[in-house]
Amino acid sequence: AVISVLSVLLAPGSLANLPGQDNFPIVYVVHGPGGTPLARAVVGREEPCPSLEGQAGASTVSQVRGVGRDAMPYAFPVKVCEVPLPREAPAGSLALGGKRLPKITRAPTRFAFIGDTGLRVKPTNLGTCSHPGPEKLYGIRQCEPENIVPFDASLVKGAYQNLSDWPLKEQMDRAAEEAPDLVLHVGDYLYRQGPCAQGQGCTSINSQTDPSMPGEWGDNWHGWYSDFFEPSLTLLAAAPWIMLRGNHEKCDRGGHGFFLLLDPRPLPS
Repeated sequence: AVISVLSVLLAPGSLANLPGQDNFPIVYVVHGPGGTPLARAVVGREEPCPSLEGQAGASTVSQVRGVGRDAMPYAFPVKVCEVPLPREAPAGSLALGGKRLPKITRAPTRFAFIGDTGLRVKPTNLGTCSHPGPEKLYGIRQCEPENIVPFDASLVKGAYQNLSDWPLKEQMDRAAEEAPDLVLHVGDYLYRQGPCAQGQGCTSINSQTDPSMPGEWGDNWHGWYSDFFEPSLTLLAAAPWIMLRGNHEKCDRGGHGFFLLLDPRPLPS
């Protein structure tokens, strides 16, 4: 009971203003198979992969991990680059794309454990649908055109977390101040499954030009940047991460972003 124009979402070029590009490259370290630390950088699709630089002046160009698609509803108009790291490296001794990497150690002693971090928006009915149809997007049943009705507050159903009750950035910043050696995220990064209903405290995540189009929600770069990357930038820069997959990262819900951006293993074909 969210979107009635799913066909429009499949059109290319739906993500115009790329969120987060002022912070590119977005650099972070994940522990890959066998504990190998991997430095990753998110850049624009047409940008070259950045180089890894050491204190001695040695330079290694990172390799393309994957390039996202243009077409909605799973549009990721970004490139993800990757380069393996040594298992031990002092903080700041390595830099990727000009951004200093955190300490890499085989024997971490300070940990940050986090999970279930997204803004809960699960619109069962936005108040504009007599009853939802069988088609799903991001795990939410959609409204067929013939079932669309004028807004009726009594029809509103679902979970709509108020943005003022979502202190993720403050929590991430606080965790970064504690200088952990390792961050473990146990999964469920993406919680924004659809738009926010009228009168709820999350309407700013909606597209301001077309409410039927993903704004800051969904399994696309807009949704992932807003729900995870933007509030997590300081902690991503502070320590390497172990990224686990939660049920929110199922293929039909948040899996496209997880596999491209966070999964420690090689990108599935």
